[in-house]
Amino acid sequence: MARIQTRIEVWLATISHPDLASLYGQVEAIDAAGVLRVANWRRQIVSNGQTFHAAAFRVKPPGQGDQAGSIGLTIDNVDSRITYAIETLTRPPLVTIQRIFAHDPDTVQNEYPDFNMVQASWTAREVTASMGPPRTSGPLIGITNNPVDFPASNA
Repeated sequence: MARIQTRIEVWLATISHPDLASLYGQVEAIDAAGVLRVANWRRQIVSNGQTFHAAAFRVKPPGQGDQAGSIGLTIDNVDSRITYAIETLTRPPLVTIQRIFAHDPDTVQNEYPDFNMVQASWTAREVTASMGPPRTSGPLIGITNNPVDFPASNA
């Protein structure tokens, strides 16, 4: 009898910006170069030699929704230090999104490399970001938060 192998989809998100390096040692998922790596999986996973830390998040790939060329990313229960770091960035971080299968983490099924985070908003419960196609420079287009849901950031 043939064994049926279940393909469990896992999304990987890599967010890079030199200013995130200030959180190295404080936030486990950020390395000394300012790279945050997370996987929407129940535990950390290693893909192509890189460790991605478990985090609850959702991805809206390009072609789904109003902004066909953009990627949507919503991270739940995000560490407030990460939220603060994103809020203070003066240039957009680079974001790479990859889709893998849990049983074969070194084979990337889809990759959306080097998108720029062009908008971010957050509440106390989640951060939602939109990424646009790669570009070389420019400020973040917009950052907003909801003071009712996240009053500490407005103190």
